[in-house]
Amino acid sequence: MGSITAGYSLLCSLFGQPYSGDDYKSDAMWDIEFEDGTVATIYNWKNGMNYCGAEGIPTVQISKWNIGGNEQRALDLVREMIENAHRITVTQGHVHGDPQDEEDILWQQTILNR
Repeated sequence: MGSITAGYSLLCSLFGQPYSGDDYKSDAMWDIEFEDGTVATIYNWKNGMNYCGAEGIPTVQISKWNIGGNEQRALDLVREMIENAHRITVTQGHVHGDPQDEEDILWQQTILNR
């Protein structure tokens, strides 16, 4: 569906601790159900230590995440939550979480089959 660039600590603060993914191609995964019933999954893919071994990125340093769901709204809702969290923390005069979170709101969306 799409992908985002966001710091691990920001995702944890919004969605709680992830579960361990599939222990092969993914290291961390969040399943989120929004109030309207929209379901989104946030996960890393083939960039962490599960897949790449010692050459992989430690989970807490992963910043490239895939967003899955059955509809575009899943990506839109995740994006909205992260943008709102970023706006709040900047308004308060500090950046939330890791120093890398200053660059959290870089978005990449892959449109498939359009």
